[in-house]
Amino acid sequence: MKTEVYLFRIGNLYLGNYKLPRNIQSHCDASYHIESKKAVSMSMYINLCKTLEKKGHNPENLYFDDNGKPKMGGVFFSVSHSKDYYGFAISHDEIGFDLEEIVPENRVDGLAKTVLTIREKTLLEKAKDQREFVTERWCVKEGFGKLIGRGLCKESITKDDAPYKRVKVGDTLAVVVFNQKADNVSYFLDGEPYNGKR
Repeated sequence: MKTEVYLFRIGNLYLGNYKLPRNIQSHCDASYHIESKKAVSMSMYINLCKTLEKKGHNPENLYFDDNGKPKMGGVFFSVSHSKDYYGFAISHDEIGFDLEEIVPENRVDGLAKTVLTIREKTLLEKAKDQREFVTERWCVKEGFGKLIGRGLCKESITKDDAPYKRVKVGDTLAVVVFNQKADNVSYFLDGEPYNGKR
């Protein structure tokens, strides 16, 4: 299976009549006490389950590890959401996926202090678009943390350390981090093929 990234606008939540497996519904209920956030999580898992079914996998086999990472034998995936989008990446090998709104100008310095190494701060000064640079580094580190099963990795991570691909959707970056080289990545926005240009 090549890697596929599915993005959905939060304004287009799908809840419908689809019944989530009990353990996924319990995860959504326990993780989110704000109804709007719970609705996003449920919609994300509904779309994930429907996609897994189309690929011949039974969503009843999806489970959450001790860190809350969703898993299933025979297929790998990672989920994320931002202010305007939610989504997931599915692959034949372990991946990490993150989705972040490009930070506003007034947050660049603060985020840079939080997530960038000294070397990356030097690169930030030379970046053509500092907002996009710091957001991409943040996404890569979040995605790498998901790939290896821990939280945000603050160390420097390059395409040599962990290959990654990204796509920009509106004012949001979607980044998939791989544990090996990824040749083919297909992107979908609200179910339709998407190439990053509109």
